[in-house]
Amino acid sequence: RGVCTKEMLRNILRCQLALVLCATASSYNPVPIVPQRGNLRTPISPAIKDTTNIGNLVVPHLGLGTIAWTAKDDESLLAIESIAQRAREQGLDFFDTAERYGAPPLAMIPAALANFGLPVDSSYLGGDCESNLGAHWGSGAKIATKFTPTPWRRSAQDVVDAAKASAERLQVQQLDLYQLHMPDIIQPFSRFGIEDIKNELYWDGLAECYKRGLVKNVGVSNYGPTLLARAQEHLAKQGVPLASNQIAFNLLTRRQGSEATVKAGAEMGVRTLAYYPLAMGLLTGKLTPERFKGKNDLRSRDLLRYLEGGSGGT
Repeated sequence: RGVCTKEMLRNILRCQLALVLCATASSYNPVPIVPQRGNLRTPISPAIKDTTNIGNLVVPHLGLGTIAWTAKDDESLLAIESIAQRAREQGLDFFDTAERYGAPPLAMIPAALANFGLPVDSSYLGGDCESNLGAHWGSGAKIATKFTPTPWRRSAQDVVDAAKASAERLQVQQLDLYQLHMPDIIQPFSRFGIEDIKNELYWDGLAECYKRGLVKNVGVSNYGPTLLARAQEHLAKQGVPLASNQIAFNLLTRRQGSEATVKAGAEMGVRTLAYYPLAMGLLTGKLTPERFKGKNDLRSRDLLRYLEGGSGGT
């Protein structure tokens, strides 16, 4: 797991990024200095040399997660553009997104209803963050994105079609890393004893994307050790390597099954990507209970529970 120096920790906290690679990390390298004309010396970002591999990608150990990159107005749009540009300038050129990032939750309801045969407008399917990354924010960067399992996506071809749509929004010929966002856990009729779990179909879809050259690497997200092993075996039989598994991992959650998942991934040669490495900001030391009191959304209740103790939340 490598060496984590005080200087590295300061850099991580300073960046406040939303995605890190946590498995088999190499030792941190001090900031190198490149001589310039005269007596001036310009420091090079450690991200340029502190890299690792995900499949055939070479990426910095620190990446940017874009789950909160929803531009609500011109001011927030400029703020996101500034963060993305500054990150790329510093060599932090690995972004993680998903086909549903940037879409207001209520906006997705018509598309869901249309897939059950109801006569509603289904023209909007999300992808706002992917479109912005392709057009502006992620220019020249390596971008990972995700497929969302849903009850109406019932075939491997659905994964292929979604990958093509993501590539079009990102304005690339090949996706760098294409992941399943979660296991097929959305089972609306499970309380009635009816389940239709399609994990194997989605793995077949990933394999087809890889074989067709639509994606450079495939991965999964939110998989535990058992399902991860099944997915790797299923893909391996088709000659497709499983590059990564993305899970929540930080100083607050590493004992809740996460360490076992990281260990299992390392034994299989599957890289672990950690999201929420700063526990949604809790580990920055900047969040106080007053900020969340009186708020009823799930995230605020979770954060308040961590800050003050008690039950509830997720």
